[in-house]
Amino acid sequence: IWRSAIGDTRGVQAADRLCEACVGLLDVDAAAISLVFDGANVGTLGASDPRARTYDELQFIVGEGPCLDSVARRRPVLVGDLADPAEHRWPVYGPVMLAYRIRGVYAVPVVVAGAYVGALDLFRTHPADLESTQAAGMVIADELAQLPLLDLLDEAMQAAVDDPGSDALTELNDLT
Repeated sequence: IWRSAIGDTRGVQAADRLCEACVGLLDVDAAAISLVFDGANVGTLGASDPRARTYDELQFIVGEGPCLDSVARRRPVLVGDLADPAEHRWPVYGPVMLAYRIRGVYAVPVVVAGAYVGALDLFRTHPADLESTQAAGMVIADELAQLPLLDLLDEAMQAAVDDPGSDALTELNDLT
């Protein structure tokens, strides 16, 4: 699955390709991989397109949303319809997403070496719960989302070893 979706790309490009594959395979309109380290919002590692990056980064701007909840609660967050009158968990993010015509948002935490470091976020323009096959696909994609992040960590650590005076680890923190 990894090779067919990602090919030989690594790092941020691989994260983008994985998000693009999610759109094609999971019947969603946009996908992104968010990064959150030690509870601090870092930004977007990968996105299926510029709209997905916008939807994802809005969470960091307003301080609420499915990625942040998923990482904080260490579990998936699945909202089939943001326009549902009973849905009020994100008083700022929800209305903004509805203005962008996004109705469904789904996030599952990305875990690397036991640390919750971000989330895979999916977005839909039509309201619907994920079907079981889509949820299973999201879990597989979430597992694969670890690989681009590990690539970046590997590159940064190798650069730091090769040149101890480099800013490689600092640059890794400035992904967005």
